[in-house]
Amino acid sequence: MGEYPGMDKFQGIIIHTHDLKRVDMFKNKRVLVVGVGCSGLDAAVEISNISSQVYLSSKMELDSAENWTLWFAI
Repeated sequence: MGEYPGMDKFQGIIIHTHDLKRVDMFKNKRVLVVGVGCSGLDAAVEISNISSQVYLSSKMELDSAENWTLWFAI
């Protein structure tokens, strides 16, 4: 897992998808998923069913959010 400024001060849950076994800990939480690879997107979809909001962060530049919105709507 990468290191990011402020991680040591963050008081919420920080977990790698490799260690993610249950998503109930994210119920009604705002969640940031760092990385939009297969694991990150799988986690985002699962977490979005119970969280209040899921945000995705990526180093890749995306052409349009509409493409992702349609993908999630399927």
